[in-house]
This record gives sequence, structure tokens and C-alpha cells, in this order.
Amino acid sequence: MSGRADSGTAHQHSLLPAELQAEYRRRGDWEGVTLAQIVEQRAAEHPDRAAVVGPHPLTYGDLWEQARRVAGALEDGGLKPGEFVVSVMSNCVEGLVLEVAASITALIYAPRSAHLSPAEAINLFAQLDARGLILQRSMLERDGWSEAFEQLRKRLQDRPVWIHGEMVDGLPTLAQAIESGRAI
Repeated sequence: MSGRADSGTAHQHSLLPAELQAEYRRRGDWEGVTLAQIVEQRAAEHPDRAAVVGPHPLTYGDLWEQARRVAGALEDGGLKPGEFVVSVMSNCVEGLVLEVAASITALIYAPRSAHLSPAEAINLFAQLDARGLILQRSMLERDGWSEAFEQLRKRLQDRPVWIHGEMVDGLPTLAQAIESGRAI
């Protein structure tokens, strides 16, 4: 990952024009630090501190390592900085891991609710020219989603199409990326 912002030096973000970054900083809207940099720093300082509590707890160290593996898997899938990756799934720990991974690789993460309709998903992909999809397995049991999923898979061809949950048609799962992706 790119270096952290020093306390006296403004970090340049690879996706935002320099003049927009300067304006955000002038207004106090942004300190020039990415989510990935925040998690990386917390993992270095307090790796055993809880980042997520509840039924599926996660430490900062675990969050950082899992996100690095997912980032490597996204990169290995051909995603480039500035491209959109869409997830359609319920809120979960894996969604946070995916969001940090997108920040590591400078992808634009577009999480969507599991209440999204198939037509909305197809329209969203067209509008964003999305290059990756993570879909909650249970979505395929809803009306219209199997057809929409096949359409999106064809659109994405060799780009990442992952399932969150039980595997479908041999497609990779988000869990596999978390467990065995190439850490970057």
C-alpha cells in the first residue's frame, strides 16, 4: 500500500484531482487519509484491539490482514484503481473487510442493500460501468435475480464475480478471498 500521510505532509489521493483535494482540506472536510490507512495504522498500533464486536468479532490486526487478502484477490481479478466494484448483500463483517480492501486498491466501492431489485442492479451496473460484483447467495432465490445475475456475469466476463455465502456454479466466494487471497 502507499505510504501513510505524515503529520506535516498532505497525502495525495490517486483518484481525486489535486485541486479538489486542496479544496476539501481547506474546508476541513478531509484530512487526506484513506480508510485503508486508518485501519493499517490501528492494526500496527493495537493489532489485538476489537475493530468489530458482536457475534462475529474482528480485531484490527485480523481486519487488516483479511482486507489485504481480499485486495490482492480483487487486483488479481483484473480490477484497476478507479473502477467500481458493487456488492449486493446484507450488512456484515465481510462487507467491512471488502470496503477496506477497496480502499487499499483505490477501487470505488458501491455497497447496495439486499433489498435492491434485479432491474435496479442492472441499471446500476450500466450507470457505473461496474467491473466487479459480490452477490449475497440468497439473492439468487428471489424473483428475477437468477436472470439478472447471468446477465451481469456475461457483462463482467473475466472480472471478479464472487458469491457471499455458499458457492454457486464453481464461482469464487468472498470467504475464499478472505481466507486465501494474495495479501498486498
